[in-house]
Amino acid sequence: MAQEVFLRVWRQASRYDPDRAAVSTWIWRIAVNLCIDRNRRIGVRRFLGLEAAPDPEDEAPGAEEALDARQRLGLARAAMEGLPERQREAILLRAAGGMSTAEIAAAMGVGPGAVEQLLVRARANLRRALEGTGIP
Repeated sequence: MAQEVFLRVWRQASRYDPDRAAVSTWIWRIAVNLCIDRNRRIGVRRFLGLEAAPDPEDEAPGAEEALDARQRLGLARAAMEGLPERQREAILLRAAGGMSTAEIAAAMGVGPGAVEQLLVRARANLRRALEGTGIP
Protein backbone atom coordinates (compact mmCIF):
# COMPACT_ATOMS: atom_id res chain seq x y z
CA MET A 1 0.00 0.00 0.00
CA ALA A 2 2.86 2.38 0.82
CA GLN A 3 4.31 1.88 -2.64
CA GLU A 4 0.96 2.70 -4.21
CA VAL A 5 0.70 5.85 -2.10
CA PHE A 6 4.11 7.13 -3.15
CA LEU A 7 3.48 6.21 -6.77
CA ARG A 8 0.21 8.16 -6.68
CA VAL A 9 2.00 11.11 -5.02
CA TRP A 10 4.65 11.05 -7.75
CA ARG A 11 2.10 10.92 -10.55
CA GLN A 12 -0.15 13.62 -9.11
CA ALA A 13 2.49 15.97 -7.69
CA SER A 14 1.45 18.73 -10.09
CA ARG A 15 -2.05 18.69 -8.59
CA TYR A 16 -0.84 19.52 -5.07
CA ASP A 17 -2.00 22.96 -3.92
CA PRO A 18 -0.08 24.31 -0.88
CA ASP A 19 -2.87 26.83 -0.24
CA ARG A 20 -5.36 24.06 0.48
CA ALA A 21 -3.36 21.77 2.81
CA ALA A 22 0.07 20.78 4.06
CA VAL A 23 2.02 18.19 2.08
CA SER A 24 1.63 15.64 4.87
CA THR A 25 -2.14 16.14 4.92
CA TRP A 26 -2.32 15.70 1.16
CA ILE A 27 -0.26 12.49 1.30
CA TRP A 28 -2.36 11.13 4.19
CA ARG A 29 -5.53 11.86 2.22
CA ILE A 30 -4.15 9.88 -0.73
CA ALA A 31 -3.30 6.98 1.59
CA VAL A 32 -6.74 7.00 3.19
CA ASN A 33 -8.47 7.10 -0.20
CA LEU A 34 -6.42 4.17 -1.46
CA CYS A 35 -7.23 2.16 1.68
CA ILE A 36 -10.93 2.94 1.33
CA ASP A 37 -10.86 1.89 -2.32
CA ARG A 38 -9.10 -1.35 -1.45
CA ASN A 39 -11.58 -2.17 1.30
CA ARG A 40 -14.47 -1.48 -1.07
CA ARG A 41 -12.96 -3.84 -3.66
CA ILE A 42 -12.53 -6.54 -1.03
CA GLY A 43 -16.10 -6.05 0.19
CA VAL A 44 -17.54 -6.23 -3.31
CA ARG A 45 -15.46 -9.31 -4.12
CA ARG A 46 -16.61 -10.99 -0.90
CA PHE A 47 -20.25 -10.08 -1.65
CA LEU A 48 -19.95 -11.55 -5.14
CA GLY A 49 -18.10 -14.62 -3.90
CA LEU A 50 -14.90 -13.72 -5.71
CA GLU A 51 -12.56 -13.52 -2.70
CA ALA A 52 -10.42 -16.35 -4.07
CA ALA A 53 -9.94 -14.61 -7.42
CA PRO A 54 -6.67 -12.68 -7.76
CA ASP A 55 -6.62 -8.88 -7.82
CA PRO A 56 -6.51 -7.46 -11.35
CA GLU A 57 -3.03 -6.69 -12.59
CA ASP A 58 -2.10 -3.06 -13.00
CA GLU A 59 -1.22 -2.50 -16.65
CA ALA A 60 0.64 0.75 -15.96
CA PRO A 61 4.41 0.42 -15.70
CA GLY A 62 5.79 0.43 -12.20
CA ALA A 63 8.09 3.05 -10.79
CA GLU A 64 11.19 0.96 -11.51
CA GLU A 65 10.22 0.43 -15.14
CA ALA A 66 9.50 4.13 -15.59
CA LEU A 67 12.85 5.08 -14.03
CA ASP A 68 14.66 2.51 -16.18
CA ALA A 69 12.98 3.85 -19.31
CA ARG A 70 13.96 7.43 -18.42
CA GLN A 71 17.55 6.39 -17.84
CA ARG A 72 17.70 4.54 -21.15
CA LEU A 73 16.19 7.54 -22.90
CA GLY A 74 18.81 9.80 -21.33
CA LEU A 75 21.60 7.48 -22.49
CA ALA A 76 20.18 7.33 -26.01
CA ARG A 77 19.77 11.12 -26.11
CA ALA A 78 23.37 11.61 -24.97
CA ALA A 79 24.58 9.15 -27.61
CA MET A 80 22.63 11.02 -30.30
CA GLU A 81 24.07 14.35 -29.17
CA GLY A 82 27.54 12.85 -29.45
CA LEU A 83 27.10 12.12 -33.16
CA PRO A 84 28.54 14.47 -35.77
CA GLU A 85 25.89 16.91 -36.94
CA ARG A 86 25.32 15.44 -40.40
CA GLN A 87 25.06 11.88 -39.06
CA ARG A 88 22.60 13.02 -36.39
CA GLU A 89 20.57 14.89 -39.00
CA ALA A 90 20.41 11.88 -41.32
CA ILE A 91 19.42 9.40 -38.63
CA LEU A 92 16.78 11.72 -37.17
CA LEU A 93 15.26 12.32 -40.59
CA ARG A 94 15.10 8.54 -41.06
CA ALA A 95 13.88 7.56 -37.60
CA ALA A 96 11.74 10.50 -36.50
CA GLY A 97 10.78 11.87 -39.89
CA GLY A 98 10.23 8.47 -41.53
CA MET A 99 11.91 9.76 -44.68
CA SER A 100 13.31 7.55 -47.42
CA THR A 101 16.94 7.70 -48.50
CA ALA A 102 16.00 9.77 -51.56
CA GLU A 103 13.98 12.22 -49.44
CA ILE A 104 16.83 12.60 -46.96
CA ALA A 105 19.29 13.14 -49.82
CA ALA A 106 17.09 15.89 -51.25
CA ALA A 107 16.64 17.54 -47.83
CA MET A 108 20.36 17.46 -47.07
CA GLY A 109 21.52 18.33 -50.59
CA VAL A 110 23.65 15.19 -51.02
CA GLY A 111 23.38 12.02 -53.03
CA PRO A 112 21.62 8.84 -51.87
CA GLY A 113 24.96 7.04 -51.51
CA ALA A 114 26.20 9.73 -49.13
CA VAL A 115 23.04 9.39 -47.07
CA GLU A 116 23.54 5.62 -46.81
CA GLN A 117 27.11 6.19 -45.62
CA LEU A 118 25.96 8.74 -43.06
CA LEU A 119 23.34 6.30 -41.76
CA VAL A 120 25.83 3.41 -41.57
CA ARG A 121 28.33 5.55 -39.66
CA ALA A 122 25.64 6.98 -37.38
CA ARG A 123 24.37 3.52 -36.46
CA ALA A 124 27.87 2.24 -35.82
CA ASN A 125 28.68 5.25 -33.62
CA LEU A 126 25.44 4.80 -31.69
CA ARG A 127 26.16 1.09 -31.15
CA ARG A 128 29.62 1.94 -29.81
CA ALA A 129 28.26 4.69 -27.55
CA LEU A 130 25.49 2.47 -26.16
CA GLU A 131 27.60 -0.66 -25.80
CA GLY A 132 27.21 -2.16 -22.34
CA THR A 133 24.21 0.02 -21.42
CA GLY A 134 21.58 -2.62 -22.13
CA ILE A 135 20.06 -0.60 -24.95
CA PRO A 136 19.85 -2.65 -28.16
